[in-house]
Amino acid sequence: MASTLENQRHLLDSQELSFEEKLGILVDAELAAKDSKRLTSRLRNAKLRLAACIEDLEIKSSRGLDRSVVTALSSRTWLDKARNVIIEGPHRRR
Repeated sequence: MASTLENQRHLLDSQELSFEEKLGILVDAELAAKDSKRLTSRLRNAKLRLAACIEDLEIKSSRGLDRSVVTALSSRTWLDKARNVIIEGPHRRR
């Protein structure tokens, strides 16, 4: 939060913002920093074998993946609604 406050002091545009707007920016920055720290901690504790991400997923018709379903899953709305997702398929041994 201190770094965001320092950045606001150096920006000329922030002088045009009201106190409430400046406070809102500080609160948003603090929430984003906490979310990032929480995610980093959870990923470290998960001890995942691979560092995979949804953007690297190959969506080919031969794999039987529906692009709209993958897009919906990547939007996290299911997570925000506290829904569970089960992904199943053949296990590929390496």
